[in-house]
Amino acid sequence: MPVARTASAAASALRAFARAARPQPAPAACCNAPAASTSRALATSAVARSPDSPTSSPSPSSSSSAAAEPNPSPAFASRYPPGAGTHLYAPSAAAQRAYLESLLGVVGIPNPQLVDEQTAEKTLTHKSGVDKTALYSRKLKRSELHAVQQEQAQQRSGGHNEKFAFVGRRLLRLHLTQHLFSRLSSSNPALLSTVLTAPSQMPLSIESILDTKTLGASVGKAWRLEEALRWREVRGQDGEMTGLWKCRGAGVEGVIGMVFTTQGIDATHRVFEQLVLPHLALPITLERALAAATTSSNSPSPASVSA
Repeated sequence: MPVARTASAAASALRAFARAARPQPAPAACCNAPAASTSRALATSAVARSPDSPTSSPSPSSSSSAAAEPNPSPAFASRYPPGAGTHLYAPSAAAQRAYLESLLGVVGIPNPQLVDEQTAEKTLTHKSGVDKTALYSRKLKRSELHAVQQEQAQQRSGGHNEKFAFVGRRLLRLHLTQHLFSRLSSSNPALLSTVLTAPSQMPLSIESILDTKTLGASVGKAWRLEEALRWREVRGQDGEMTGLWKCRGAGVEGVIGMVFTTQGIDATHRVFEQLVLPHLALPITLERALAAATTSSNSPSPASVSA
């Protein structure tokens, strides 16, 4: 009995010591005020950084409304930027068709009647130019989302140029490989092997030469493709415009894919030789090797000179 009493007394003492050692919660009045002031400060700074009012100071009502609205998740905001930071360039289908007629008229495609307004609109519409405002402005139920998608599909039956660009990338690689092989197989086979087998990260690789952004910065700029391209401009927090080079590059790929689909492989070869190749951003080593190969092929042979 004395041992049992001693053990129970020790257990009671330990429980009392544990209760005394627990941290006690602070009074509610001392922490609510700083939290509210912190939220008001964050809301004020968010309004002050908004692109709509870069210099004006926010009013108390705007601060409270900004604090009351829930902020979207970072993934949602980065994938579908707010309307204040975007601008949609949407030329008409007739203007897009006229642009393609002017661009491809130099080459002389065999069947220009196949490039109608719907085909031209699809060729020169980047997927960023398809309006997603109704889809992502708020969370929709499954039935509402399906109805909005069907309505947008009926309004824009042309779609975008992603499939044309997929085909165009393969054709650009084919035509560039044929061009390099015909020029360098005898004059500089080592460089030709390097270009054909180089990893995609190297500047000499075909993947780097035909990169979508590189095409947009060189060929798309020479074509002035932004004048007829339907695309959505996105401006970051620093105010710089992003996405133009990639949209123009996809437009170049889309034009090549459309020409192959409607006109055939011979027409795409002429478009590559006359409209793409002169504006490609080639590495200086490859450019000099091609120039030397062209010069040697154009110079007369010793036998013809003696004759």
